Amino acid sequence: MSDNQTQQDWLDLPSVAGNPNAQGTGAYLDQNGVKDYVTDITYDGMLERDRQSNFRAFAWVPHAVATVQQVTQTKCGGRCVKTCKTPGCLCDRSIGQCK
Repeated sequence: MSDNQTQQDWLDLPSVAGNPNAQGTGAYLDQNGVKDYVTDITYDGMLERDRQSNFRAFAWVPHAVATVQQVTQTKCGGRCVKTCKTPGCLCDRSIGQCK
């Protein structure tokens, strides 16, 4: 199973918690550690995409937190243990680095 790094606080937002159709951006690392994005997807859609693709790690960022442009243009870096604080950045635990 993939490392789901979606922040619980984001899932608890009123605009997300009661709305299964809330849109967001999915950031993921494939099995080779290469990062890519899925735009305009629901959280459940991202979970299904993960089941089909078996990502190394992923996070869903609702549009209420950050726009597609903000997520995809964010510069990530620095060391990490479990997650990265910046929306759209993922902790590649195999190397302890935010991507």
